[in-house]
Amino acid sequence: MGDTQVDRKLTPSQVAKRLDVTPETVREWIRTGKLPSITLPSGRMKVRELDVIAIETAELRSAS
Repeated sequence: MGDTQVDRKLTPSQVAKRLDVTPETVREWIRTGKLPSITLPSGRMKVRELDVIAIETAELRSAS
């Protein structure tokens, strides 16, 4: 990951697919503060890809 990488924003459905959970689980994580999100003016939620990577990294460390 370099400094030039764009920090993509993902939908709850994209995050769910990537983490192998349901979109409802992702929305619960957002509601409870486990996963930070950005709310767009339209009301839709987006999650920074870097925050998803942090969860993936934490899961890998706990599985070791």
